[in-house]
Amino acid sequence: MKRRLLAGLLLAGCGSQPATQTSQITPPIQGIVGFGNAGNLPALSGTVQFQRVSAKHKEGEPFLDFGDQIYLPVRHAFTELQDQDGVAVSNTTTDGNGYFAFDVATLPKAYRVRVHSRSAGPVPLVQVQDNTRGDAVYVAQSDLLRDPQFVNIQFASGYDRGGNITVASRPSGAFATYDGILNAALYFQEAGQDPTS
Repeated sequence: MKRRLLAGLLLAGCGSQPATQTSQITPPIQGIVGFGNAGNLPALSGTVQFQRVSAKHKEGEPFLDFGDQIYLPVRHAFTELQDQDGVAVSNTTTDGNGYFAFDVATLPKAYRVRVHSRSAGPVPLVQVQDNTRGDAVYVAQSDLLRDPQFVNIQFASGYDRGGNITVASRPSGAFATYDGILNAALYFQEAGQDPTS
């Protein structure tokens, strides 16, 4: 019973069919830090992270500890590279540490990295959809980048240490949900079970 309930939650949370739309979290994510030289390789690479507010218990009652927020990798997520006009020119998948890389030697000189709350690669299909926008998959993106480099893209929680909302858009929420569902799906996969049955 527990397995079927969790599988039902997975399907409800991620949808059973791939979405054809995207729900962009706007404005574009600021928070790109750690610019560095990619060495001699013409590559745009880096990591993608989301900020999670810690859930704790006090005297048997659950609560969110806004003073304890950590960055975690956006793992196994479909990631695309767009030119300055928003046209997708390449795609990849983040690895288990949120790392991605694109060869940009023959591509335009200005790029944007877009990360979808949808898994790709050898993991179960998981996607987080916006039920207020036609079940579109949530997407967050970097600012425009102009040179091959290493970037650390961080999607902030949008809450300060006191629990006050600091921005209109809280992009980490979709990726925190994605990560929780992905963990459950991977648990089923490692146990030799189909997470959708």
